[in-house]
Amino acid sequence: MDKTFDVIYGTSVFKSHPEETLYETLRKNGIVLRSACGGTGRCGKCKIQVQGDLSEPDDFEKNTLSTADLARGIRLACRVKARGHLRIERIALLESQTFAIPDPFCAIDRQKIEEGDSRVTTFEKPVNWESEAPSDWAVMLQGDDPVDSSSDLLKQSFSPALAAYLSRKLPRLLLSSRITELYLDDRIRDLLSEEESKYPRYFLAVDIGTTTLTLYLLDSAGNWKGGFTAKNPQIPFGTDVISRVSHSLTPGGSEELRNRLTEKIDQMIQEVKRVFHISPEQIICVGLVGNTCMQQLFWGILPYRLGKSPFRAFTTELLSSNAVEAHFYALEAHTPIVFLPSVAGYVGSDALAGALWCDLDLSQKPYLYVDIGTNGEIMLNQGDEILCCSAAAGPALEGMNISCGMPGVEGAISHVYTGEEGGMRYAVIGNGPPKGICGSGLISLIAWLLQHRILKPNGAYEKHVAVPEHLKSVLWDERGVFRWSIRGDSHDIFLDQQDVRQFQLAKGAIRCGIEILLETSGLGLEDLDRIYLSGSFGNALDRQAAVATGLLPPVDSEKIIYIGNAACKGLSLWLTRRNASERLQTLLKRMRSIRLENHPNFSELFCQSMRLGDFS
Repeated sequence: MDKTFDVIYGTSVFKSHPEETLYETLRKNGIVLRSACGGTGRCGKCKIQVQGDLSEPDDFEKNTLSTADLARGIRLACRVKARGHLRIERIALLESQTFAIPDPFCAIDRQKIEEGDSRVTTFEKPVNWESEAPSDWAVMLQGDDPVDSSSDLLKQSFSPALAAYLSRKLPRLLLSSRITELYLDDRIRDLLSEEESKYPRYFLAVDIGTTTLTLYLLDSAGNWKGGFTAKNPQIPFGTDVISRVSHSLTPGGSEELRNRLTEKIDQMIQEVKRVFHISPEQIICVGLVGNTCMQQLFWGILPYRLGKSPFRAFTTELLSSNAVEAHFYALEAHTPIVFLPSVAGYVGSDALAGALWCDLDLSQKPYLYVDIGTNGEIMLNQGDEILCCSAAAGPALEGMNISCGMPGVEGAISHVYTGEEGGMRYAVIGNGPPKGICGSGLISLIAWLLQHRILKPNGAYEKHVAVPEHLKSVLWDERGVFRWSIRGDSHDIFLDQQDVRQFQLAKGAIRCGIEILLETSGLGLEDLDRIYLSGSFGNALDRQAAVATGLLPPVDSEKIIYIGNAACKGLSLWLTRRNASERLQTLLKRMRSIRLENHPNFSELFCQSMRLGDFS
């Protein structure tokens, strides 16, 4: 029998094989560490504090961790292996908390949602339970007058799950002399007693991002009722799509990725029900959007075709089923679960929903749409055709892969500015002490460091002696590494050289995509009527900072319009408005996907786009 060693963590004892890393030991026992590379030993995020007999630090650990860290037992879980029994004292766990989000819809947004016919209709009818019909089910179908019923219920066909659900409701319906039929797109979804008809019905809109999950709760008229956000629980297997595809090809990997995702969304639905006092039968339908890889993983489709040329998905069609098939046990089994169609292998339904929200199908003006996310999608409307592409920006602008990064929630630095005395000041979401930096704060901070010549256009920090004296208080050396730093709520919040490089990679991918779409269309910056900016940081982003860093091209900031999470807003529109399905099909026909890597000067343009500030 192979020798194993005991790994003690809290009150648990795990067995670790000498040839497996502690990352592997912990993961197979359900302990999920913070990681950007999926435990492949490249990101340096999976720090643990451990005491015992361990393998010697390799070169990567020595270059990533300080001598003081190593002396205190700080190691990288993906690199270190057990050489004897040991105790893990501290772990950098993946943040799994779900956060509430404020109402993302402004007055103009709400007006857009209210326009058009609702997909939900109701029909109230009297029921005579004392009739001579052979069964209560037949009475319910026929109503009070089986010969002349104005209801469409008799024409309906029921799925087995819906028929079983309605049959279980019969004892309650027997107590009511009137029944309300509830339809979604002219298909029966529920039968309501007089008492049940008093309670509202709801939709759930879910945006499955590579890094972030977002859920909106809307009533049947499209009114916002609440929402939540959380990190995608697949992050430990890699922060990018390709890493997820690679893990899906390992034994049990695809099932593991799917289960982690559906369990987390199911937990978010449970939280919605608890907070807003909603029963499962009050939820009419759940809509989902996401990039094509997230769609495939959600339904348990092995996405290996996305990981190799020609980078195509097995399907880009609209996929729908019920709550049981989707593993959403917080809902009634028959509840429809609909994932909107994708455009291409790396342009997903989130981009399509964003185009719907921005009315790209209704305008002939040249609009540029930029979704700042891990799998950033860019679209350019040029009349009868919409050019679109995917930019592998990575998760830096969503608060991941940054040393002190976090989502745009309470405690996050969202904006940096210059105080009256010339020093740095910053705004914190919730107005409390800072805990980290979100995407908008990162962009604002980079712009501020550029403005004060602390960062060079190539992304390198200036030498300490070149920094103005009154700014040196927020800059300090550690092992010769120069970085910006402030004192946070419980720890130092800093931005080091590696963090700046992560921003440059994200910024370079997005800007490169913008330049290639403009070139392909033959349009110039002066031709753009407006730029729609979508992202999880919403309206907190400083437009001048986005232009100053070079993330967006040098245009009049008045042309830049923030739209928040356009994917979830567009999905909300599709869920609640009857004409949105037809508009979605029109958009699909007009969209043409552009492969950035096929551009002859892609590598040169990408490197140029990484430069901070204006490079045009």
